[in-house]
Amino acid sequence: MSAAGNESLACVAIVDDDEESALILQEFLESKGLSAEKFVEAEALLAEAFHRFAAILLDINLPGMWGSECAYELRRRRYSGPIIAISGNIERWDQGDLQDLGFTCALGKPLEPKRLLDLLRKTIIRSHEAASDEKAKTGAMQPLDPLSAG
Repeated sequence: MSAAGNESLACVAIVDDDEESALILQEFLESKGLSAEKFVEAEALLAEAFHRFAAILLDINLPGMWGSECAYELRRRRYSGPIIAISGNIERWDQGDLQDLGFTCALGKPLEPKRLLDLLRKTIIRSHEAASDEKAKTGAMQPLDPLSAG
């Protein structure tokens, strides 16, 4: 999603060990003009060229590496896009703790389609605009403060 509203350019990563839920979410996002790629474990995402994703939807409770560990690692590796925590138990997590780990914001499952799309539009556009402003100032792409996108 660009600031101009061209949603077909945005590719969203979905990291969820519930393959059926991830497939439904992928199909929903693609029906709305987004590109989506799903991963069943955090390690698989980290093995990819994850910087190409405009946003990452990351389940917190994953087997192996937890989503919270993955978010922290993504930020350590300088991923500057929005990372949205998704969980059926989101109320158990303190929002400040999630932000400290690198998440931009959080959504509870089941995901509300309109709320998810609004949030993706807001965070991706804001992230894109901040990156463009920083690039114009310095002439190079700089990492974004992950908390400024939320």
